Amino acid sequence: MQAFHSNWTRPFFIRNPHIEYRIEPFELLTTALSALEWRRENGSIRMICDTPAKRYYESLGLCFLWDDGVYPLLDTMPEDINATAFWAAGKLYALSAVPSPCVMLDTDFICWKSISNLLDGPDTAAIHREDIMPSIYPDQTAFAKTEGFPRRLPA
Repeated sequence: MQAFHSNWTRPFFIRNPHIEYRIEPFELLTTALSALEWRRENGSIRMICDTPAKRYYESLGLCFLWDDGVYPLLDTMPEDINATAFWAAGKLYALSAVPSPCVMLDTDFICWKSISNLLDGPDTAAIHREDIMPSIYPDQTAFAKTEGFPRRLPA
């Protein structure tokens, strides 16, 4: 099964405008392990990123991790996306660029075994969910309401 990692650097540069792009060594190790274990157990993987991320991986000699290539497709993301509020928007753009069926993997997610039996049948699957934590995600009341859009979704 085709999988991909993604890396959109704009949120990093918004928070750190005067420093060179970098990823913590532990995060690089989990990225390598994620890509290599996916390849060993499940199939091909690619990286969908922007040019600063691609250059960074090239400078470290890590592009070999993604046997299906490294593609700076996130360079075309609209400039008006608020990268502070929507730091994960790159994942959605990457998802739109990869043909289905595919698996979107976080770079810190490691598949230690084949998951092909879990993917046969469902149109969409999630491996885990994340609770909405007030220290990270604002309450629904923090968002402006568009006319005709309900503030609360039906239960």
